[in-house]
Amino acid sequence: MKKFILTLMVMLSSLISFSQNQVDFTRTTGLLVGSKNTYGQVTWGELVECDALVQIEKSKVTIYSDRPQEYYVIEILEDKDNYSKWLMSDARGVKCWIYVGINGDGTMFMGIEYSDYVWFYTLKQQE
Repeated sequence: MKKFILTLMVMLSSLISFSQNQVDFTRTTGLLVGSKNTYGQVTWGELVECDALVQIEKSKVTIYSDRPQEYYVIEILEDKDNYSKWLMSDARGVKCWIYVGINGDGTMFMGIEYSDYVWFYTLKQQE
């Protein structure tokens, strides 16, 4: 779990150290939504601008969009230098996957994937 927080901290801020109880924030800058067909292929919509606060805690991620979204960590599935993937549970108890990483152009992102929908946020460090 400590590696989960550390990975997010490195990607979302330039902090050198942190405590396990620290809460950190970032903001969304864009949103890309897609729907999945029965074969898992995604049909993407257009990237739209959005501005929502993202709160990152040790065991939970909250996105304060028009309708707040809460995701609870179940298991860390991958944890690499510029990419991480977690199995999460949303506030309704439905399992999903969250991806956090840095694209080749240096853009930070967070993706949320369910069996039928997926959306990606572009992120910026909270000022």
